[in-house]
Amino acid sequence: MPEEQKKEVRNMIRDELAILIGYERLLFQKDIIFADGRTIKLGSSAGNKIGIASTQKLGLWGTTPVVQPTAIADVAGGGADSDGTARAKINVILAALRLPGFIDT
Repeated sequence: MPEEQKKEVRNMIRDELAILIGYERLLFQKDIIFADGRTIKLGSSAGNKIGIASTQKLGLWGTTPVVQPTAIADVAGGGADSDGTARAKINVILAALRLPGFIDT
């Protein structure tokens, strides 16, 4: 390939990359694969989000993606059944953590 054509191709690539980098949002049509040992760096002032609605699905460590688990009500005051109530709430919490893959089953 003649040098002039190489230069033209480099300029086209540079222009396309400038457009891509300037986008506010990117839509990926395929998996994103990171090389082993790489780090995802996040902002430290405003923070970052994964998902912006409770209906968006997320799955970790190979689990099936699910929507955000529903809220778990606070445990009411003491009483004769407080141990049973607390155990039941703990089981609900564990199920909510297992569903998207935060902890193993």
